[in-house]
Amino acid sequence: MAEGAHGGKMPAVTIGPGETAELVWSAPENVDSLEYACNIPGHYEAGMYGDFDFKG
Repeated sequence: MAEGAHGGKMPAVTIGPGETAELVWSAPENVDSLEYACNIPGHYEAGMYGDFDFKG
């Protein structure tokens, strides 16, 4: 698990090239959007991140 931006541990999964994995996590009801990102050093800076938008 990785350290979350708002504190606490966030679920994480590490996979190799060509592999697949599943990560199941329930977002809190009081958020409109969340950012996901690769937590390998340098990968976030290289653009390996995105957003989930939960607005209707």
